[in-house]
Amino acid sequence: MKEILDALNKGKKGRVRIMNGALWVDFRYLGRRVRAHTGYSPTPENAGLARRSLDEIMKRIGEGTFEFAGVFPDHPQRFEFARLEKGR
Repeated sequence: MKEILDALNKGKKGRVRIMNGALWVDFRYLGRRVRAHTGYSPTPENAGLARRSLDEIMKRIGEGTFEFAGVFPDHPQRFEFARLEKGR
């Protein structure tokens, strides 16, 4: 599975990782590190789904249209990012 993740992440912003037996996305947003559980088990198919989701997130960050709480409504950092998003 490591080889699959390495190939999916190569040359891309952010990473899909396995932590605690599950797939997570790991990226930077507004100067902060974000690690979020995807809800997917670590299979090659799910890794591809997670990578496509992360690619969309990174695209929206680049465009300035990403809203953290809209994608991660239950994430512990959602209030911090809501505050930061208002200030940008």
